[in-house]
Amino acid sequence: MKLDSVGKIVIKDNVFIGHGAIVLPNVTIGPNAIVAAGSVVTRDVAPGDIVGGVPAKPIGRTNELAIRLQEKTEKLPWNHIIQKRDAAYDPKVEAELVAIRVKYFYPDK
Repeated sequence: MKLDSVGKIVIKDNVFIGHGAIVLPNVTIGPNAIVAAGSVVTRDVAPGDIVGGVPAKPIGRTNELAIRLQEKTEKLPWNHIIQKRDAAYDPKVEAELVAIRVKYFYPDK
């Protein structure tokens, strides 16, 4: 047999696809979605869904993940520095941020 299977893959805005994930033909990944590493995506991913597994199935929502990460960040001893940053990386506060993280993770240093 000589076979061919083709189809377009549509990846919308602000999508993260983890390492080694496989997206099959004729699949659309909606905006703000996350595909876990190693997943095999066989059907469309809804906007804001987090999918994982083989085959990939919904395992969460990005808005809920963002809330959990925000709560976790608020508990960090260097949160006050993160709140001062002008962007994801701010060279004005980076040295102080690194110093506090090193002291936190390596207290003997």
